[in-house]
This record gives sequence, C-alpha cells and structure tokens, in this order.
Amino acid sequence: MSASASTGFTGYDWPVLSISHDGQETRIPAGMRVALRFSPGGQFGANDSVNFRSGTYRTTGDGFTIGDLFSTLVAYSGDNPAVLLAMSAMDSFETNAQATTTLTGNRLVVGVASYTLTCQRGAPRPDDPGALE
Repeated sequence: MSASASTGFTGYDWPVLSISHDGQETRIPAGMRVALRFSPGGQFGANDSVNFRSGTYRTTGDGFTIGDLFSTLVAYSGDNPAVLLAMSAMDSFETNAQATTTLTGNRLVVGVASYTLTCQRGAPRPDDPGALE
C-alpha cells in the first residue's frame, strides 16, 4: 500500500458499518455510534457505544500503530451481540497495537488483532483531542 493510501484516513471520523470476527460479519446499527477517529495532529479515538478510548496514533506503511491509550470504564450489563462485539473489537486497540488499513474511496477496512472493521468516511476531524462528539 502506498504511503498516501495509508494516511488517507487521517483527519476523519469513520463510523463502523460492520465487524468481522471468527468468520462471521455483523452489521453495526447506525444508532450505536461505533466509530474510529483520527485527528490530523495524531489523536486517536475508538468508540464502542459504551466506552471511549483515546490516545495517539502514528501512521505506518500499511496502517497505523497506537501509542498510549486510555479508556472510560463504563460497565455494560446488557446482552446485545452487536454491542458486545463492538466492545471486544475496540478493546483490541491497546497501547502499541498495530493495525492494517485498506482505503478504497470512502471505505476504510481496518484489521486489528482478530477483528476486521469496515468503516465509512464521516465528518472531517478537528485537530482537537477534546472534541469527542
């Protein structure tokens, strides 16, 4: 993947459309607000609809590497399979995690650990780590 392709995701919110794991793809309902966020200044965010992870990222030739990462710690006692899957997938974004990306037009596919997240380009991301929503 060319350097320009690996950095084309920078500066945008990326709502997650589906998550694949163990050979099964699960669509994420739009109302869940599951998303990845990449600010131009290197701030990363991962929202699983229950908790939000924030930290830093650095682009690589085939994706990105997570720097220090922090998370809210809201408990979830429900049994919604899409929520549980999103929480597990976003937990894969931990400090020093490496992710691969494939960017085709407005579609971003992110591979991290055993998960594949298919995302759609959303709003431009301000270079403000405090701008979470």
